[in-house]
Amino acid sequence: MKSNIAAHWSAAHNSRTTSLNEARENARLTKPWVLPAEGHNKDSKLPQNYQSDGAMGMSNIEGRILVAMFPPQPWFTTALAPEIQTNPEVDPTMKQDMADRLFWRDVLLLSLLQSANLSDENNRRAYGFNSRVRTAISHLLITGDTLVQVVDDFRLKVHRRDRYVTERDESFDVISHTVKESIDAMTLTEKQLKTAKLKPEVLKKKSARDRRIDQFTHIEWQPWSKVWVQTIEVNGWTVAESDERITPMVSVPFEEVTGEHYGRAFIDALRGDLLSLDVLSMKVLDFADAASKFLWATDYTSAIKDTDLAKPSGSRIRAKVVGGQVQDFAAVQLNRLADFSIVESAIARVSDRLSKNMLTTANLSQSGDAMRSSVSWQQVAAEVEGILGGFYGPIAERLQGGIIARVAFLAEKQRLTPPLTPKATRLELLTGVSSLSKMSKGRETLSFAAAVAQLGETAMSKIDTGVLVDVLARSSNIDEPGLVKSRAMLEQERAEYEAQAARGAAVNKAIDVAGNVAQAAATQNNSLAQ
Repeated sequence: MKSNIAAHWSAAHNSRTTSLNEARENARLTKPWVLPAEGHNKDSKLPQNYQSDGAMGMSNIEGRILVAMFPPQPWFTTALAPEIQTNPEVDPTMKQDMADRLFWRDVLLLSLLQSANLSDENNRRAYGFNSRVRTAISHLLITGDTLVQVVDDFRLKVHRRDRYVTERDESFDVISHTVKESIDAMTLTEKQLKTAKLKPEVLKKKSARDRRIDQFTHIEWQPWSKVWVQTIEVNGWTVAESDERITPMVSVPFEEVTGEHYGRAFIDALRGDLLSLDVLSMKVLDFADAASKFLWATDYTSAIKDTDLAKPSGSRIRAKVVGGQVQDFAAVQLNRLADFSIVESAIARVSDRLSKNMLTTANLSQSGDAMRSSVSWQQVAAEVEGILGGFYGPIAERLQGGIIARVAFLAEKQRLTPPLTPKATRLELLTGVSSLSKMSKGRETLSFAAAVAQLGETAMSKIDTGVLVDVLARSSNIDEPGLVKSRAMLEQERAEYEAQAARGAAVNKAIDVAGNVAQAAATQNNSLAQ
């Protein structure tokens, strides 16, 4: 079927020139490769800037956000809905069993996500989950918007700002995304090639570079059916179409602006200082270049010749000398040191502000176990929250929540995990304060058990040690299979113990019976003998 997605993309792309140019200026002052100029290719030269504070500051803040948002420990959990967790009529044993199942489900989802980009047996995928997420964070902070696609094999694809167009309503909710990608036509199926009027036998004779073709993906929200309709166009033909309950496109703006389709960037607020530093640094280079030149000046009436200046030391030349000083000859000097000190002072002030706003002066000296503790992550999250002006929370919610929701949807769709009843569970993001809360629950549970133990055996008998161990294991994120015995294993061991005890009792009873019979027979024989 013929489609016009390419035309829609071109029209929407041309209408946001101003927004893209502002984002490109942000990139020029920080990391130019994040959003290069229109028409940039591998042979094009990136724009020049004259300071490295922007790039170094961005690398620093990206790393901190990555540590705070996606720490090494699980950063999300699927918990029971409050109406189930707090319902006294629901069997506690059933609640614990459901919590265990949800815990192992989360372990599976996180494993699928983190291993997807590294599971290519041909070693073509050089970057894993953390690298992709860091790229997304970089685009978000510099351009104000980022679009992450979770594909069907759980890999992440980060689309560059000038390669997708987004439409949002007045509430800043997404209406649609349209993505333009350059792909190798041979990655399409035979059916898709046939639909797109492309001949496989012709493509096979071409090099990979000559097989490149534009693919357009359009995904749009349908308010009535409550689904996302995804359409893929190649060569002007629709080659694939599907309905998705959970969108594969995770869209995250930095700061929402009512009436606009894209977010405003973190760098927008720092652009003044970055631009000032860039210009001042350029002026310093000009001054240093001029000051580094060593030139001789001779008076118009001087007898000194140019060749005299090339003579070796100790040679005699003719010149006007008064009081032992040469009067018609001198070195060219720049007598503007005071002006230079003003520029240097301005650079220091601007650079200091940028360092504070980009946390390059913050002391993050923790390492090893200290850096892996949730307290350190919480401190980093607090620092990031401070410089982002309260935007960290919403960004984390959209990026983390969007990614894991899509991964869970794909896992259920591919029958890697059973589907959940939406109203029975809820997704909780475990970064910053939430992470501390989970760790605190484990410590408080252990302290409670220790306090009960001091009350004696009667009080301790009310504690189910099996449940206690399960709660501590989940709170500590212990996912080692077989370390904690399941209830089924414990029941089996109990049954085997009871059966063994019953067999032992039967044997003992048989021995007793046999002994009694033997004793009775002996007594009877003694009586007959007498």
